[in-house]
Amino acid sequence: MANKTFTATSVAAIKAPRYGRVERYDSAVPGFGVRVTAAGAKSWIFVYSHHGRRRRYTIGPVAVLPLADARATAVKLRDRV
Repeated sequence: MANKTFTATSVAAIKAPRYGRVERYDSAVPGFGVRVTAAGAKSWIFVYSHHGRRRRYTIGPVAVLPLADARATAVKLRDRV
């Protein structure tokens, strides 16, 4: 699922897909990632399983929430799950 540990530069370099959306995941925190839409909007996400179903929680927009804060939130969410 995870490719490499996110940095601010690596997240900024993720390009928008032609259509739909794309998700990339961080190797430092399982389930933590960034979703990029075709319009170029980037959001921090946390993906987890609950009763056998995959769930996706949106932490916040990349432009507003710094990487360190989003990663800390993902760690807290992971502890709760």
